[in-house]
Amino acid sequence: MSGTQSISGLVSGLDTTSIISQLMQIESQPQQLLQQKQTATQNLITALQSLNTKVGSLGDAATTAATASSWQALTASSSDSSVTATATSTGDPAAITFAVNQTAQTQVSLVSSTSVADLLLGNGSMTFTGANNATTTVSTNGLTSADAIAQAINGSAAGVNAVAVQVSGGYQLQLTAKTSGAAGAFQTSVTANDGTGTMVTTGVVSAVAARDAQITLWPGATNPDGTSAASTVTSATNTFTGVLPGLTFTVSQPTTSNVTVSTSRDDTALTKLGSDLVGQLNLVLGEITSQTASTTTTAADGTTNMTPGILGNESDVMFLQNAVSDAGAGAVTYNGELVSPSSVGIVVNSDGTFTFDQKAFAASLQADPVQTQAVVSAIAQRVQSVATTYSDPTQGLLTSNIALQQSTVQDLGNQISDWAVQLQLRQQSLEQQYSAMETSLSQLQSQSSYLTSVLGSLSTTSTSSSSSSVKSS
Repeated sequence: MSGTQSISGLVSGLDTTSIISQLMQIESQPQQLLQQKQTATQNLITALQSLNTKVGSLGDAATTAATASSWQALTASSSDSSVTATATSTGDPAAITFAVNQTAQTQVSLVSSTSVADLLLGNGSMTFTGANNATTTVSTNGLTSADAIAQAINGSAAGVNAVAVQVSGGYQLQLTAKTSGAAGAFQTSVTANDGTGTMVTTGVVSAVAARDAQITLWPGATNPDGTSAASTVTSATNTFTGVLPGLTFTVSQPTTSNVTVSTSRDDTALTKLGSDLVGQLNLVLGEITSQTASTTTTAADGTTNMTPGILGNESDVMFLQNAVSDAGAGAVTYNGELVSPSSVGIVVNSDGTFTFDQKAFAASLQADPVQTQAVVSAIAQRVQSVATTYSDPTQGLLTSNIALQQSTVQDLGNQISDWAVQLQLRQQSLEQQYSAMETSLSQLQSQSSYLTSVLGSLSTTSTSSSSSSVKSS
């Protein structure tokens, strides 16, 4: 619109700015239609992506429910509160009995304040020997504080954490193994000036001895020959792993009676397989219902108009709705007989949604866990197949539709940009035309004024001549 204000009816009196603006509004109608279509298509993409995400989540839930290992979920328990058991993986239920003989300890040793003071006199060192007989020597020559000695130890390969502790009369060093259990055991010697110039080597005080946690499996059990059938297991920490598959347990104190830890079928986890599947089914169906629902409006003439939802005209969405419903509601063949999904708690409601009947699932699981797994897994496999067909990242029907619509948006954007160039040129052309018109009118006005002036002059001269002739007579 630049330049229109300078030519707006200067001579003609016409509001040329308004005229050009109205002409441009008419000229830009095709571009506006493209913009509206682009916005509508982008809204469609957003709706399709939302649905596709939910279908993907449905596929994930179905994959989990259809996987055999999901049905081997375990929960762990312990007969003694001092032992904590945790199921770490899937597997078959099992149990084992043991006695806790001792808990693990991390070695702690102390360097006396006298030895620390001697080390600070110069030329001293500390030697550390680990459980593997590896030896590390830390020089204290030039160090001026107990904290500096601790830092030197911590920065070495001694495998020990040191800290300076202020006590009455000076500082002691507390040495703690970096490794728990017997593997972290170490020996330490201090070589230092005793204050008389003599280098003396001394040991350190052991505050806590390194040791592994130890349990005895099957205490009291005997072999046929009368010898003990018990077996000892150790751990560098208080946590034991691998004694039973899929189980870890942590001891906290020796026990005076036997402890039994066990794993059993995790009914809570299995119930979640069914409830998650039903929940995701309802999310997908609810999304489709919401995005396809028609709205009704009444026109001024009293007629009723129905407008479909944003996904109401998408045939693949309608097919998806039917496919998901059929996959979740169809009977399953098991041992040559048809089994209804409702028998395992997957109930179809009158409105097409699903309800998970936890009591029915629990009863089925208790009566026949193998059949329950088979039926739910079969339903999940059907649902998974539908989800893959529609939501596969490369070949899914919804995915392909989204890609197509995105291409359309890009094409519309290119057309809109082309129209912007054309409209700009058209506006410039109109401005030039109206500017030329004003210029022409201005020139005509000037010519008119000139002619009027000339004619006026001629009229005055003629009148003067006539007056002179009359006087002469």
